[in-house]
Amino acid sequence: MWRDSGGSDRRQKVVRITPHGLDALAASALIFEDIRSRWDAELGAGRLAALEADLRAVASDQAFRLDVPGWLGP
Repeated sequence: MWRDSGGSDRRQKVVRITPHGLDALAASALIFEDIRSRWDAELGAGRLAALEADLRAVASDQAFRLDVPGWLGP
């Protein structure tokens, strides 16, 4: 849900995730874990770790991270 924050900068928005959105995020996390498990089985733990390290190296440190525990808040 989007709404004006009440401040003077009308571009600023407050974003709230709906229960449906939370369900979708939980489902996507389960799907990703399944995919990652298959990659681990196919590539092996060492190659998967190297792939993940390489992806972290090329990803911006300033990117919005969805994989950080608690990124949705408390």
